[in-house]
Amino acid sequence: MPKTKPFKRLLEQMAPQRRTKIEAAVQQALLNPTMQQQNLQAILRLVQQLAEFDNVERVKAFAISFPDIHYIDFELELKPRVELSNEIWGKIQDLVIDCEWELRDDSGEKWYFLPQITDNFTHRRDISQVIADSLN
Repeated sequence: MPKTKPFKRLLEQMAPQRRTKIEAAVQQALLNPTMQQQNLQAILRLVQQLAEFDNVERVKAFAISFPDIHYIDFELELKPRVELSNEIWGKIQDLVIDCEWELRDDSGEKWYFLPQITDNFTHRRDISQVIADSLN
């Protein structure tokens, strides 16, 4: 548990229940430094799975509150002059939801994923928010 004076003072001012939760979360993070890496691997796998669908050219995952990676927009660029069928779109949404809930179960944290179709990646987002790209 970090013992810096400002952090310790802040913890001491909190209600005991909240302080216990925060201390437990910090302790878990210190004991398991690979948790974030495992979470990123799950997101990378999802990006690759989404890119394997017919008619999907490329997929990017954007952490919309970077460096917090719990809020992610998955943008799918389609191949030229094609559309996704309702069946394929349903399968894409199912994969995204399954990954989101798997991460919630494994990490005990809340995740928020949003899949969407885009025509152009380059002008819509800050490049520093990209945490996964199916071309890399």
